[in-house]
Amino acid sequence: GRITVSASATDNVKVTKLQLSIDGLLKETSSSGSISETWNTKLIKVGPHTITVKAYDAAGNVGTISITVLR
Repeated sequence: GRITVSASATDNVKVTKLQLSIDGLLKETSSSGSISETWNTKLIKVGPHTITVKAYDAAGNVGTISITVLR
């Protein structure tokens, strides 16, 4: 069905952008410290899928986290 994928990030100054990608495709961009996307898993093939979130701060630093889920 449909699941909600969400993430949040903090920084000692400010998070300027978050990007959420699923299987390498950019799904959502946010200029705040949180992001959320509804993912329709009925439309995907059975197998592994990678969710990646990148957080950018005001100094240009980037933090990335990726998880792999199986359907």
